[in-house]
Amino acid sequence: MRPSPSLSLLLSLPLLTLASPALLPRQDTTPDYGYWDATVTTDAGRPGWQTRQVSATYYNPGLAQPLSSTCTWSFVPQGTNGPPVETSRCDREGFAYAWGAPWYTLNLTQTVVLDGGEEVTLYGGALLERRCGLGAGNACSAQGRIEAGVTPL
Repeated sequence: MRPSPSLSLLLSLPLLTLASPALLPRQDTTPDYGYWDATVTTDAGRPGWQTRQVSATYYNPGLAQPLSSTCTWSFVPQGTNGPPVETSRCDREGFAYAWGAPWYTLNLTQTVVLDGGEEVTLYGGALLERRCGLGAGNACSAQGRIEAGVTPL
């Protein structure tokens, strides 16, 4: 015996209800925290000096203008004339980085004030593509895009 058309419709409604969320377009509720375009340049030579520059420009739809930051680090051995000298500076307060652990990973932290007045501390990290042999000494450069988020690394 065949079920009546109304009974078939009644039996298929629960299946349609279960499938309906998959039929609806997904709404991405993840906030857009923006990203950094970052470059790391390093150089080294004898008798042991090293330099590093990290440049990052932060882009966010909540900012009228991107924010550019640059940090420099250098190590200069003094030999027998005195102790080695190590310097590290960043031009923007609230910006910090960690480079090279593991491999050529750049981790960024930056506190920004969005156009609406909200202060947010952002974190991001990525393994960057590194190229060497760019000039005298042991010059190398690594660059890439790093997505920003609010979860510490």
